[in-house]
Amino acid sequence: MVNIFRTLMDSVTSFRIVLSGKYKWNGSLDAFNDILFGGFGDIEVEEEYTIFWRNSVKSKIDLGDGETITILNEMLKNCHPSNEEKVIKEIRDAKMNIGSTIFNWVEEIIHDNKNITLILE
Repeated sequence: MVNIFRTLMDSVTSFRIVLSGKYKWNGSLDAFNDILFGGFGDIEVEEEYTIFWRNSVKSKIDLGDGETITILNEMLKNCHPSNEEKVIKEIRDAKMNIGSTIFNWVEEIIHDNKNITLILE
């Protein structure tokens, strides 16, 4: 279901294909979670299904610290002032290869949906 991609926006394109264009995902991870739960695109609410994440080893590298820093810098531009310190710390940590990456965030979102089986290939 998931093909190779090098950035978060590449993954958005991949999932749009899966959703058959019925829902336009903008890259928000909160929206991604909602989509996986179902009710958008071809996925029914709480439908059980399997995601085959092809080339996951490469995705883990591509969605690693570098892309995480890029996304966190974008988040910093738009975050509430009360969250700025937290995002700045996450950027600092990512620059030192500490903490979760986008790959980890996406993987966690998928695992948190009990109706989904994730197979990393």
